Amino acid sequence: MLCLNRPADHDVLLVEPLTRREKRVLQLVARGWSNQRIAQAQFISINTVKYHLKNIYLKLDVHKRTEAVWVATRIGLVDPNDPDEGESRAQEPRLTSA
Repeated sequence: MLCLNRPADHDVLLVEPLTRREKRVLQLVARGWSNQRIAQAQFISINTVKYHLKNIYLKLDVHKRTEAVWVATRIGLVDPNDPDEGESRAQEPRLTSA
């Protein structure tokens, strides 16, 4: 069960805490990144991004990206305005010319 009124340790608010990777994916979703962009930046497949999102939705008890970002922002898991949030900085996908 999710409790939106408790402060402090965010992982305590969830029945099952988000993994580091799930937190990172959620942060990038909060920034408005597409699944493809997240996959490229995190060096994972699009299906793996979708798998993480499915787990995030279950843990936050939501059904959409916007709901996930709203809940995560409300309980302090992410700050969509903080460009440096997360364990590692995701690299912008780079295009190389041939």
